[in-house]
Amino acid sequence: MAHGEPIPVHEPERQVVRFHEDGPRTPMIVLNNRSVYFQLARQLGEQRPFTDILMYHQDGPVDLDAYTFEDFGAYAVRLIRWAQPRGPYILGGHCIYGVLAFEAARQLTAMGEKVPLVALFDSWAPGYRETMSRWERVLRRQQLRLDRYKKRVRRFREGEVGFDELLRKPVLYHLGLLPPEAGPTRQALAGEWFDDYLYSKVAQYRPTPYAGDVVLFRSNEPLRGRLFDEHMGWKPLVAGTFAKVDVNSGHFDMFREQPAAEIATVLRPL
Repeated sequence: MAHGEPIPVHEPERQVVRFHEDGPRTPMIVLNNRSVYFQLARQLGEQRPFTDILMYHQDGPVDLDAYTFEDFGAYAVRLIRWAQPRGPYILGGHCIYGVLAFEAARQLTAMGEKVPLVALFDSWAPGYRETMSRWERVLRRQQLRLDRYKKRVRRFREGEVGFDELLRKPVLYHLGLLPPEAGPTRQALAGEWFDDYLYSKVAQYRPTPYAGDVVLFRSNEPLRGRLFDEHMGWKPLVAGTFAKVDVNSGHFDMFREQPAAEIATVLRPL
């Protein structure tokens, strides 16, 4: 596929799920790699149309290596405008898909559309980690490894994992004495190939400040401290109003019933 052509959109009706289509309020559109937003749509209520867009190609994987993160943003915009041709748009996304919603908002605003709000759910700002000094990145990785080990110890004490998972396999894996498939790996999930492209492209993405309003919902899971900014690196990138809301949940649990209710309580007046 020659670079210069946009990322193709195939059968977008297979990638768009709608809730409360007849609601009178400004619709909310969220981006995802696997549908997790049902409880949030329910908690926001029938007055709020809610559109959930699955970003990856249903007939993938496809080769997207030639594209930049901005190209992925343009692909998101095409799906958003297929689902809702005109604004205003309230956008949102979880983790890397929050960064993608942010870029889509920038592009829609440049087109003259109104984007009253972008909601980020546990999303680290692009460039925050990459622009740290080498020493800071080393320290940050060490803190993350220590935190993961503490969590494994807690699971071991609670009887959820055995000694192999606690110590032996991680050590042998990092020493190269176990093949990757025998070590700790991510669960193979549909669309993971698309996530991998996003994570590789966002490392080079350096947006200028966005003039719109942004709210960041931060779970309990990201670490706190000098190398883990309380605002996840977003404040310098938001020229409009920025707010941070703590949510009592883990990273992958933000859209279960109780955390979704907390999020909806904040979003409704916004």
